[in-house]
Formats: sequence, C-alpha cells, structure tokens
Amino acid sequence: MTDNYSKISFITLITISNIIFRLTYHLVTSDGQIMMPDFVLFIKLSSAISYEVFFMEVKRKGNHSNNTLENDMIKLSKEMHIALNKLVVKKVKKPEVVGLLAEDHKAVAYKMDIKYNGQYRMIEISRFHFARDISDDILLLPTIIEKLNQMKKIIERTISNLYNSKNEEVVDLAAYTRKPCKNPVLISQDAIKV
Repeated sequence: MTDNYSKISFITLITISNIIFRLTYHLVTSDGQIMMPDFVLFIKLSSAISYEVFFMEVKRKGNHSNNTLENDMIKLSKEMHIALNKLVVKKVKKPEVVGLLAEDHKAVAYKMDIKYNGQYRMIEISRFHFARDISDDILLLPTIIEKLNQMKKIIERTISNLYNSKNEEVVDLAAYTRKPCKNPVLISQDAIKV
C-alpha cells in the first residue's frame, strides 16, 4: 500500500511541476493564426510543444464579442479544438480538453473530445453561479466546488493519459482531425459590388 502511495505522490509531484498557468499566452494554429485565451492551463513536456488542457474565457455582463466578430463561445471552442488536435497528434488515450465560459456571476463548463471521423463533441458538463456579495450566496459554495472538482478530474485524467502516451497502444485518431475555422473578416460594401 505504501509503495503505491509513493508512486502516486511522485507522479503528482512531477505533474504539478510541469503544469503552467498563464494569463498572457499565445495559441498558434497550424496555419499561423494567433489566439489569446483569457486564461490557460498547459503542460510542457519538452521545450518545443505545450499541451493545453484547460481554457477560460471571461467577459463582463453584456460584452459578448472579442472584437473579431465572433462570440466567446466560438473562441473557446476554437481554442479547445486546437488543443485537442495536439493531444490527438501526440496519441493521447481518450483525449479531452476542458473549457470554462464565465460572464458576470454565471459560468458554463464544457469538455471537448473527438470520437468519430471529424466530429468534435463540445459537451456542456455543468452550469453554475459564482458567489456574489450577498450573504445567502455562501450556500452556493458546495455546488461550485463540486462543479470545479468535476472539471479537475477530467483535466487530471487527460494529464495522466498525456504522460502515459509513450507507453500505451492507442487508436490513432489523427485521420479524424480537422483544422479549426479562421476568424471572420469584415468586407467593405465596395468589395461586394460586382
């Protein structure tokens, strides 16, 4: 029992030392498009490649766009799509990426996976409210912790599968991947006239 516990502690220690939190992070797609998530959690197994496992987009109430003609849910889904493709190329078993969309005091958590040919599933896993300055909101804490713990378990499973990807035989899903859509471009009325 002690030997298993020490192995788990050692793996946890290694995992924690390689997890990096960033508020200023540039996510670059294969075609050179640069995206800037509001918050990202990623693993750096080597100096060359980062593997993102969690994204968060935060907006104040009523502000739905990120000045690129797309809303934050679309931006979050693109970020998760890019990160999922990296995990698939690395041949991670059952790759999943988690995202959190927060607006004002509300939050929606998603996970994305790829099960079939080109079908990226972005699944809403929970919806909750953050505590505000109202004293009754303290009752929300158990629910908030439960929802955050659900996301943590998915992230931990993905990190574990990422570290074990060298040692396991998995189904190669690389043929299933697709490139994410580019940002929309504003076209002037003069360019439309033929």
